[in-house]
Amino acid sequence: MTAWRRRAAIAAAMTAMLVVGRVTDPPRPAAAESGPEAFVYIYKVATHPRCVNCHGTGEGKDSVPLVGDGMEPHPMNITIRHNVGPAGKLGIDCGTCHQDRMLPDRATPPGFSNGRMDMPWQMPKPDRDWMRVAPTLTDKGLTEGQRQRKVCEAWNRFREEKGDDYFRHHIADDPLVEWALTPNLGREPAPGGLDRLKAKVNTWIGWMRSGGSCDELARPATPAEKPR
Repeated sequence: MTAWRRRAAIAAAMTAMLVVGRVTDPPRPAAAESGPEAFVYIYKVATHPRCVNCHGTGEGKDSVPLVGDGMEPHPMNITIRHNVGPAGKLGIDCGTCHQDRMLPDRATPPGFSNGRMDMPWQMPKPDRDWMRVAPTLTDKGLTEGQRQRKVCEAWNRFREEKGDDYFRHHIADDPLVEWALTPNLGREPAPGGLDRLKAKVNTWIGWMRSGGSCDELARPATPAEKPR
């Protein structure tokens, strides 16, 4: 082989190696989601009527559940005192009408059970007023970022007191959360899906544990992913 043919062959081989290298380079990983972005996603799910209605509004033993997409007070004058268990000693409790299964008629009260958590249909207990976001949502003196910050701070205080697994357990296993994401008979579901929501909760918890501040939510930021 002549010298120039040898040089041409070497050049061709090197070019082929470069092309193969470019083709087989692994894709760059996507940027990690920030804690604030994850929280905004969770917030948009938690402030949907399917979630707000059960958490209700008011304080302590005066808390009342809401109904419908308009988040109106329960029509039967139900309060948290009608909860199943020690609080529900008024002759009727939430479980009287809300069964552990879906009923076939839209006019009947919804009900659900998933076999993972023994949780009857009821409001959060009186000592969990931190879960009630309705008053924050209706405070016209707050910007949306300020509302998000207040809710984040309330949830984080409870997380620090009770532990990270409380949130994970509530989202992953509570049948009422699962129902809110997959209601029947044409009821509008809370946005997103259960697996995505669990991932967002883990991201938010990690952000809080690493020193994240809810103050970041009150600052202008790039819009977070919309639940779908």
